[in-house]
Amino acid sequence: MAITVSVVIPTLGERPEMLAEAVASAKNQTVPPKEIIVEQFPGRENPDNQTMKINQGISKVTADAYVFMGDDDQLKPNFIERMSAEMEKTGADIVSSFFDDFGDQVGTHGPNAFPLCSTIVKKSIWEKVGGFPLKAGPASD
Repeated sequence: MAITVSVVIPTLGERPEMLAEAVASAKNQTVPPKEIIVEQFPGRENPDNQTMKINQGISKVTADAYVFMGDDDQLKPNFIERMSAEMEKTGADIVSSFFDDFGDQVGTHGPNAFPLCSTIVKKSIWEKVGGFPLKAGPASD
């Protein structure tokens, strides 16, 4: 049975044209997503509110796995097809790939971080760890 993938897009609602492009890139997949979930952040001032909205969006996922992308990201047309096939073939819980920058914005992905927009994650892993933590801090054992 093929792995199904949902797309989760958090947004502040400040870039409607870019959000439209992000949604279009998700809709135009060679293997369509099971659903596209857009969650609007309440504002920039409280990172915990943003994390709660991200968790809220992922909690709505009904597919086996999800890709989390920003409202300024775009998926290549065969992203879901290739990534879900790799997940199915290897049995991996997380599959990540390279990504391309576009536009005039400078990326913020550091050397010890990977871009979530190029990663699919099984929802069961997100559930197992209890979602994204509200307070950032050092990893525990």
